[in-house]
Amino acid sequence: MTRLYVAVEYTNPTIFLGYYTINTSSLDASELKVPPRGTPDNNEITAMFLGRVVVDTKAQGMNIGSLLMNDMFKKALKISEIIGCYAVLLDVIRQDSEDKYLERMNWYKDFGFVSFNSDDTKMVMTMPQIRDCQSK
Repeated sequence: MTRLYVAVEYTNPTIFLGYYTINTSSLDASELKVPPRGTPDNNEITAMFLGRVVVDTKAQGMNIGSLLMNDMFKKALKISEIIGCYAVLLDVIRQDSEDKYLERMNWYKDFGFVSFNSDDTKMVMTMPQIRDCQSK
């Protein structure tokens, strides 16, 4: 089950700017540098998965991606209060050139995401990090 959130032009809601998708997931706490206190014996902790962040080519350079990410962070914090979600996970897509892949990877790193030790295409950001980021 995935939720889709769409950004449209304020004055003309038929103009698509971008979107992101989220759903629930879980995380193997052993992938984290410091597993949270109270991690269950099976190491599975609740997480939110950021499936995609897409900005229409006509809206590139308008800060839409950052607006979408900040909206997602607000929703993640609200979800964490309700269900005890510990982190946001994502997979960096490797569908085109290495340069594009690294550009996407660095874009997520700029928000505070870090790669898993076992797989650099998988990234994570904990709710405490998101909370700190949102309070600035």
